[in-house]
Amino acid sequence: MDIGGLLRDGAELMVLGMFVVFSLLGLLVVAMKGMTRLARALEGTPAPAAAPLPPAGDPDLIAAVTAAVHAYRGGPRPGERPAK
Repeated sequence: MDIGGLLRDGAELMVLGMFVVFSLLGLLVVAMKGMTRLARALEGTPAPAAAPLPPAGDPDLIAAVTAAVHAYRGGPRPGERPAK
């Protein structure tokens, strides 16, 4: 093949590749718009309510979390004397 034929084949492949990418991106846009419409249509259904969180200043919760962290880290438990 001569250089002209190779350049022509390269240009054809380039145009084909650009067409495929453009087509897939267009399909993606259409799919996203469809999912947006579907989400807006389903928006009327309420989401399940989350369980209420305990107050942030609950001393029992703070003590439990502190004991769990100390146990995980291998440190002394609250109220224990460190080993010498």
